[in-house]
Amino acid sequence: MHLPTALKDTVIHGSYRYPFAIHDARATNEEQLMLYLHWHPEAELLLLLEGDALVCVDDRSYAAHAGDVIFVPPYTLHAAYTLESPHCHFLALVFQLSALCLNNNRVLEETYLTPLEKGTLRFPEHFSPQNDWQGEVCRLMLEVTRYRDLPQRDCDLLVRGKLLEIWHYMYLHARPSATGNPDYDRIQPAIHYIRERYRSPITVAELAEQCSLSVSRFSFLFQKEMHMSAIPYLQEYRIRQSCALLLSSNMTVAAISMETGFGNLSNFNRNFMRTVGCTPTEFRERANALRRSQESQTLSDDSDSTNRQSPSTRNRS
Repeated sequence: MHLPTALKDTVIHGSYRYPFAIHDARATNEEQLMLYLHWHPEAELLLLLEGDALVCVDDRSYAAHAGDVIFVPPYTLHAAYTLESPHCHFLALVFQLSALCLNNNRVLEETYLTPLEKGTLRFPEHFSPQNDWQGEVCRLMLEVTRYRDLPQRDCDLLVRGKLLEIWHYMYLHARPSATGNPDYDRIQPAIHYIRERYRSPITVAELAEQCSLSVSRFSFLFQKEMHMSAIPYLQEYRIRQSCALLLSSNMTVAAISMETGFGNLSNFNRNFMRTVGCTPTEFRERANALRRSQESQTLSDDSDSTNRQSPSTRNRS
């Protein structure tokens, strides 16, 4: 997948010595955008502490509720929006895979890390406290909240320990990308078709034809696997592409509406408002302001953390 350079996160998450960072993200119902669309080379675990949110991870969307955890793989576009909650609060644990301390052991690295990096295993991304094993991931992330105000040197081993436990559950429940889900494999040609041709009009019949399925069978499988029907998925994918263009280019809103397959500006504005909760122009302004604010806050937090460290620790970092 092509990752726009303009959407690369400029925030520094940890260091070589401490390859992780813990952040807070909050929003009210007047601020529907929580995490602007971006990517970074680190992995990320998002714990929703309060409210309800829609979290977009690449071409997948998850409705998250308080207590849920979302995993974002490295080098993956992601964003988050509130879902009519008066207040919304995320705890984000952003970490380099080296924080798992497996990189110096070739066998462990090839067993537990390489499958994610190569895409041969599909790791679970949405965890609910109501599910037995997923609840363990949520519990472990909740314990990480105790470390958010500590300097990294004071919680280094504690965070790494929680990450190893979380990775244990994620790895146990990962599945082969190509053969783990036959129903998903059946509809995958339609997903590729959408990604390649979303700029043009697309019908459900066309998508079903790509999969050699009847319209009714295709519609059933698509709803089952993607948790939405095909046309809303197409519209959401177009919106996601438009968000990337709004943040990574100087194209006008009208030009972006044509580039992403909406045909006319009024149709684009209507769909964008329904999905994101604001107009494209407001999204561009708010996202850029939010990005500047979060970058500034992180730089301030890093500075405070560095000042709390001893001179010898600072030099080793």
